[in-house]
Amino acid sequence: SLTNGGFTKVLFQVEEFDTANCYDTSTSKFTPNVAGYYQFNYVLNLSGGTINRTQMVIYKNGSSFKVVRDSSSTAGDIECGSALIYANGSTDYFEFYAYCGGASGATWAASASTYVQGFLVRVA
Repeated sequence: SLTNGGFTKVLFQVEEFDTANCYDTSTSKFTPNVAGYYQFNYVLNLSGGTINRTQMVIYKNGSSFKVVRDSSSTAGDIECGSALIYANGSTDYFEFYAYCGGASGATWAASASTYVQGFLVRVA
């Protein structure tokens, strides 16, 4: 469920594939093991209840780093955003959060329309 007026970490606990072993499903953290530029695509399906504002944020090393979507939303919307971000390949890690203002009884759908993708675009 979503916290009204606060940021909630989105837990992605299933992998389709992870060719470089960078994602930990137990912590929902992406830790690149090669220094370079990574593309992140983030999609969130909001379901049920009411919502009047949504932010989708990529955290880097435990802090808000990129707001990839900030919108007036209603439950039932599918929100998406993307960002190209540098990672040092050793200690940098990424997590995915969502903010919902005016949320009441809303959740994100655990479906094919709620996911994150991260991949190496270019080695540094």
